[in-house]
Amino acid sequence: MKIDIDGCVIDYEHIVRPTASSTVVFIHGWADSQDDMKANILEISAAFNTLRFDLPGHGRSGRLPRYLLPAYANFARALIGRLGIERPHVVGHSMGAVVATELHGQNHSAYSSIVLLDPPLRESIIG
Repeated sequence: MKIDIDGCVIDYEHIVRPTASSTVVFIHGWADSQDDMKANILEISAAFNTLRFDLPGHGRSGRLPRYLLPAYANFARALIGRLGIERPHVVGHSMGAVVATELHGQNHSAYSSIVLLDPPLRESIIG
């Protein structure tokens, strides 16, 4: 599916299970796409709603004039909000882990948990 967020078209897949009470949001890494998260979703979607999407400039999503990590987090937050997802679990891989950390830093109470897969831990990222 596609949705326009601030003039950028975001491609996403949102699987909703009638019996699931919470959602897991997957954020891919640099030079990847939502397709890289497909294997994870196959297992998790049996028990949870799932959301995967292409960050701007990746996969089938639109492009931006500049790419900054806070902007990626803002797109993720806007997409989660527009889809009406409340307090999701967020899984970020590589650069997606940095985006998940930024999301959590913007409003930690908006997320049930964050999981960081292979994050690029540097002092400038973790404070």
